[in-house]
Amino acid sequence: MAEKKKHVPQRMCAGCRGMFDKNTLIRVVADGDKVIIDKNQNILSRGAYVCRNSECIGVVQKRRAFNKLICKAVDNGFYEELTDYAK
Repeated sequence: MAEKKKHVPQRMCAGCRGMFDKNTLIRVVADGDKVIIDKNQNILSRGAYVCRNSECIGVVQKRRAFNKLICKAVDNGFYEELTDYAK
């Protein structure tokens, strides 16, 4: 008898718009009036996902995608923190 494959949730990257496994992406959430990286992906708040590469992070910053997706203003310092975390 063949084993059942475990379902892995898919999420869309806010930069390249590709579908990837949830655990391979970085989750960014609105926490009160600030935006933070959800390292454990368990904060109950509006969130968005981005790939772990600087190109996608740059596209998200250029399009201001997080501002639209999580309904919070994101400053440029956060994108530097996100790039450092992605490495």
